[in-house]
Amino acid sequence: MFSRHYIDDTVFYGQIRSVLSRVIENPDVLIVPSKAENTYTPSLEVLRAENETDRMAERKSIDFMPIKKAIYSNISDKFDCCTLDAAKAFNTVLAYYFGKMQITEEINLQVLRDTVDKIIVSKDGTVTVRFLNGAEISKDKENSNGNGCDSTETENNN
Repeated sequence: MFSRHYIDDTVFYGQIRSVLSRVIENPDVLIVPSKAENTYTPSLEVLRAENETDRMAERKSIDFMPIKKAIYSNISDKFDCCTLDAAKAFNTVLAYYFGKMQITEEINLQVLRDTVDKIIVSKDGTVTVRFLNGAEISKDKENSNGNGCDSTETENNN
């Protein structure tokens, strides 16, 4: 869905620059609460594979290679069952990163690539920047709860 309110490049970049300036002045606006209680929930397949690996290891005549393969496969499957708590992973790093920066009139594209997940333009023309930790900050608001239905989103596909 396209924005119903036209904003030219000057306004668009000005709002992004304003958001970045707010974050550099006060990096604490980036801090959002962690969402995930449990970041690892094993699937039934993972539990079965883990039990099978344990049974293989308990045998009297052990062949190392099949057990090694089963263990590595199980580790990979366990990793796939993990969920990333973006707030927990990125809060401190982002606050530190922006705390070291100085406000400038230019937008540093590398900073956007390194720290921004999406730039969202609402139908009223408001630009909201969603950082890697999930914090959503616009020129006048922070940590808003964007629902995506009234906006156009641009993802950062490095």
